[in-house]
Parts: sequence; C-alpha cells; structure tokens
Amino acid sequence: MAAHIRIYLDYFRSSGKISDIIAARMSNRAAARIIALLIGPALIIVSTILLITLNLQIFILFYAVAFTFSFSGSWGLGTFYSVLPEVYDDEKLPVVTGIAGGSGDMGMPLAPLLVGVVFGARGMWSLGWCVCIAVAALSVISCVLLLRSKAIMSNQKL
Repeated sequence: MAAHIRIYLDYFRSSGKISDIIAARMSNRAAARIIALLIGPALIIVSTILLITLNLQIFILFYAVAFTFSFSGSWGLGTFYSVLPEVYDDEKLPVVTGIAGGSGDMGMPLAPLLVGVVFGARGMWSLGWCVCIAVAALSVISCVLLLRSKAIMSNQKL
C-alpha cells in the first residue's frame, strides 16, 4: 500500500514539475499552466481507447496502458492548483481555491459507483470506460475554452 501511495505522489509531483517548466518558457503563465493541465485528460482519452480496443492478453501491453491511465488520472492533482494563482489575485485566491476544490471533489464518489457498480456489475465495462472518455473530453473542452477566454489571453488577473 505504501508503494502505491509513493507512486501516486510521484505522478502528480512530476506533472507539477512539467507545469513549472512549461510556465517558465512561456510569457503567458496562466495559458502555460492550462496547457499543462490539458495533457492529463488527453492521455486519459488515449489510454482508455487503447484499453477498450486492444487485446490486452499481453501483460506488458496491459501494464503500459494501465500505467498511462493511472499516470494521467493523477495528472491534474499536480497542475490544477498551480493554475489558480496565475489567474486570480491574492484576495480572491482562497475563496476560488475552496470553491473549485470542493466542487471538484463532489463527483469523486460517482466514478466508482457508476463505472464499477452500475456498469461493471452488469458486464458493461466498455460503457463504463466510455463514461471515462466523456468526462475526460469535457475536461479537454473546458481547458480549450479557458485558453480562449479574454482573461487568460490578456494575461491579467481577475
């Protein structure tokens, strides 16, 4: 169990470092952080499609797909909270962080219930994985819409 926690921590630590590297190389740090955040859901979509379509009887292939899915699933933990300080001023930041974190955590119990209990118990795993793709696609769309917003493009804090 401790090894799993350690790997999970390394996943989102690496995404935070990559976010820092991208932000250091771009003039618009908020846009850079959102681009870094976009990588996680994009990888979820790719790994889930591979999980559904490939014959995963070969262990190394299954392991690579599962690793990519796990890695990309925790990607947002290292990058999301680095976006907020780039967008909001110091006065609004604690409130926005609390609201964003709280609303983001509300859906956490739904994923295992929907994918595992509702679809998995009935043998409809492909439909459950398609739900994962749909949620990741919503995340990608949200990141793209954020990148196109005037506040992010103008590089000024709200």
